[in-house]
Amino acid sequence: MKMPLFHKRPFTRDAFTLVELLTSIAIIAILAGILFPVLQSTLSKARTSKCNNNLRQIGVAVGMYVSEHCGQLPIGFCLEAPSFTNNWGPLISVYLGYYALPRNWDEYWERMTSGVFRCPELADADAYKNNSYRWNFNLQRGTANTALYLTEVPNPSMTLMVAEKPGYPLFANLSGISFPHDGKGNCLFVDGHVEILSSEEMEKRASDGSLIYNP
Repeated sequence: MKMPLFHKRPFTRDAFTLVELLTSIAIIAILAGILFPVLQSTLSKARTSKCNNNLRQIGVAVGMYVSEHCGQLPIGFCLEAPSFTNNWGPLISVYLGYYALPRNWDEYWERMTSGVFRCPELADADAYKNNSYRWNFNLQRGTANTALYLTEVPNPSMTLMVAEKPGYPLFANLSGISFPHDGKGNCLFVDGHVEILSSEEMEKRASDGSLIYNP
């Protein structure tokens, strides 16, 4: 039996044609265009949830502070030295896993720009020596450097205690609050509950008396 001199090989194609390649790229681009907004929305909701949880933990720490200080709230910001310990953040931080008050400004900023004191929406560049959250200045007796007692707040569930805005650690009204979560901001009330509100919602509730800045 004679063997053929040449064996026929079945035809195979090892590469995409240009049309197929361009079609694949177009499909991937379309899928990415569909999935990217969904992914961004999911990540944004996760950051909002983390911020909300931060304020809940802060609320629990404030409650523990109040129970150990005869019903008195922490001071928002005290001008008496050392001011890196005599304000609300460091005072409640000992109920959030820290064993002592900060010893200097470096320790203060390290503490106040991390963990539950850091909103995940705040970029690293903006977080440098910047508070994420502010305390309600109206919960202390002006420049007297003393805080109110819980019994002096007639409507704890309506009175705002902590709100979002980088910068100075205090706010007194709507102008001192920011809304980084798609136009809304997380807010902690004196009774410990947290809500996410827009500027318009806060303004409306302040006007009808269901949200209080100054008790």
